[in-house]
Parts: sequence; structure tokens; C-alpha cells
Amino acid sequence: MAPTGSVTAAFDYVLRQDKHHGVASDPFQEGSCLLDLLGMRALGNAVAGRVREHLPRVRREHPLPHLGLASLEEAVAIDHLADATCAAFALADLSGNSAEVVEARAAAVHAARDAGTARSAEALALTPRAVQRMAHRAPSASDVRAVRLQMSVRMSLRMTLGTAPAMARGDRTRESLEL
Repeated sequence: MAPTGSVTAAFDYVLRQDKHHGVASDPFQEGSCLLDLLGMRALGNAVAGRVREHLPRVRREHPLPHLGLASLEEAVAIDHLADATCAAFALADLSGNSAEVVEARAAAVHAARDAGTARSAEALALTPRAVQRMAHRAPSASDVRAVRLQMSVRMSLRMTLGTAPAMARGDRTRESLEL
């Protein structure tokens, strides 16, 4: 294994390749491991563990500048709930009743519980009764946190870049993600 400084430099080099090559088609870094490293994706915990193993001095905050952020705190931004949930669970949308979609919806409802049933139902294109049923499920704390962190990033980046939220209800077409 190379010295830690060299490995950390290589780590940073990999994380900044989109900027290096002038590729701006992924402003939320959904195609990179950044979301996994920051606990923003429900399925990427193994990557963070491997980075901690090989780069023990790299702190959780280390990759934030690569995402264009100085800090990352959980937030509830109801306008971003559907899109944030899709990103956290790597789903194209929240339609259907597959186990993954139901799990994602439950995490979304718990992530936005302070917004109220009616607002959550509207944001997720569900009935208020469906939101109430989802509220009785017990998603993992890490899944709820991933959705809240995704909402925070979307809110922060859109405020910074001065753009409107992506189209609601999980419309994750290329046009809806462009900034």
C-alpha cells in the first residue's frame, strides 16, 4: 500500500475528474461514489467502509467540496422529497409497489414527517391514507437520513445555482435534472 498522502491524493484526483474533464451533466454526483461516502444512498455502505479502511485519516467532510458544499446537514425540503428519495434509493421513479419502492416511500414519509400528511402526500403523489400507512412502517435510520441529506443537497445546490426544483413526483428525465 502506498503512503497515506499518496493514496489521499489519488482519491481526490478520482473525485474531481468530472471538473477536470469539464463534464457538468451530473451536478448531484449521482454517478459517482460521493453519495455513498456521505451516506446519501441507501445501498452504498460498503464503499464508505472500504475508504475508511484504506484512508483512515479521510473524514466524512473531506469529499464535500467535490459536491460543491462546505457542510452537509440533514434538511427537509418538501419540494425535493420525491427526487431526493429516488436518488437515495437509485430509483427512476416512485411508481409501483415493488419492495424497493415501498421501502423508499416509507423512508420518504419518515424523512418528511414534520411537513405533515397532506404535503407529503402531494410531494410523493400518494393519497393521504397511503402516507399514513407508510408512517406505520419502520424504515432504517440510515435510509431516512439518506433522504434528508439528499433533500439538503438539492436545496443547497439549487439555491446556489439559482434554479427551480426538478419536476416533482420522481420525474428523473435528463431535462428535469439539468441545472
